[in-house]
Amino acid sequence: MKYDIFISYASEDKFDAEKLYEALSSFGLKVWFDQNEVRVGNYLREEIEKGLSNSL
Repeated sequence: MKYDIFISYASEDKFDAEKLYEALSSFGLKVWFDQNEVRVGNYLREEIEKGLSNSL
């Protein structure tokens, strides 16, 4: 999947990142957001690299 935007954030900014994700998604943008893309058992770094390489 290709993404329009990749969201990266510090753990203390999680609430704001979630709100940003919701707002961007509501405009129809495809957003890579770790909470939606990283599953239990996945390697976090590998998933992040895939998300970045598939973002515009």
